[in-house]
Amino acid sequence: MDLYAQMDQMGRVYRNTHRPDKDTGRPRQIDLWMECDFKGMTMGTLVDAKFHEEPIDVNTVEQVVMLAEAVNAHMSVIVAPNGFTEGALAKAKACKMHCRVWTLEEALEFMVEDFWVMCPVCEQDCIPMDQNGAAEWDRKWLWWLAGSCRKCRAARVWCQSCGTTIMIPAGCREECTCGLVWEVTADGDVLPPEEAEADDEEKPHDPHPGHPTFW
Repeated sequence: MDLYAQMDQMGRVYRNTHRPDKDTGRPRQIDLWMECDFKGMTMGTLVDAKFHEEPIDVNTVEQVVMLAEAVNAHMSVIVAPNGFTEGALAKAKACKMHCRVWTLEEALEFMVEDFWVMCPVCEQDCIPMDQNGAAEWDRKWLWWLAGSCRKCRAARVWCQSCGTTIMIPAGCREECTCGLVWEVTADGDVLPPEEAEADDEEKPHDPHPGHPTFW
């Protein structure tokens, strides 16, 4: 299945379309625009495929990000089968908009419905499950998936060991059902898990009481 056919299954996809510029009102040409509905909110994603012979550079990332901001996209995705320079990757990570730079294989892997979830903490942006890692625990390797909200930086973590999906506010720690403790930095990065402390030791104070934890 090609990338465009896979995206058609996620939401409404418009190819070679136009969106109004938020400042000038003039139509801007877009290669591909995808809309998905989450809890009554429509999220727009600009997708730009760059089939360049060489890895794309910082200038290309800046151009796509500027276009995405001009048409009020919630997220921008650059697909480049021949990869990216280190500077392009750094620019995409640093920009205030969610900008993802993927190879074609990565785009096919991530453009699936379960990859995108509306943040249940702030309900203002979606959480792409684009973080992953592995660590040795209980004499075996543990693998996990995670992602964070651009607005509030809360993170959604899926633990392979117990199959639990847990929401953790930014700057907090939470324990899943298998006894692993997950920590999320203030920037929304998920750290490798640690084994839970003994029951008689005091647990860290939760600065966000009342927030639901498990989904």
